[in-house]
Amino acid sequence: MSKALTFLTIVLATAVVVGLALTQAAVQRAWATGDPSRQAEALGEARDAFGRLLVPAALATGTSGVFLAVESGYNLISTRWLVATEALYLLVLVILLPLLGFALERVHLLALEAFKKGASTVELEEALADRAPAVLGAGIAFVLIAATALAVFKP
Repeated sequence: MSKALTFLTIVLATAVVVGLALTQAAVQRAWATGDPSRQAEALGEARDAFGRLLVPAALATGTSGVFLAVESGYNLISTRWLVATEALYLLVLVILLPLLGFALERVHLLALEAFKKGASTVELEEALADRAPAVLGAGIAFVLIAATALAVFKP
């Protein structure tokens, strides 16, 4: 069972990375164009990748990771590297992912409003200028790298 659970956890972690990459690629595509129609479409794709792949994969990865740790004989409370990994996972799950979701939803709604008006709006330009989705996506990526390093090297 341990090999199957390890494989599942790796597949799910890969899905998290793919979901994050798809989300960030769509956000970058939205920033690269000045056309409100294309911005709304790209931001809709980012929101879809976030909600349909990134978030479910993150939830499933955490669950399978806990089962894998318990099956491997680690104590979830007294193993320091595991506690640090859990804290990083909770940082992503409780803070970074919701903030990214809110930022994507906000800029997507503003892009739809601009699309309906037929021209970019001041609010959309300000939302695109603040780069919150890119910063949060980068933060998630760095936290995932740190959590992976902890799980692999077990310091």
